[in-house]
Amino acid sequence: MADFKKAFQILEKWEGGYSNHISDTGGETYKGITRKNYPKMSFW
Repeated sequence: MADFKKAFQILEKWEGGYSNHISDTGGETYKGITRKNYPKMSFW
């Protein structure tokens, strides 16, 4: 399990938080989840 925790910490640096970068075709993204694919998530 220690390997998962270490990997998650690294992943969270890149996929953590909110992003809406113009060059990202995924559009609005929060923690790696795109709004256009999951519009009903409670954090939108």
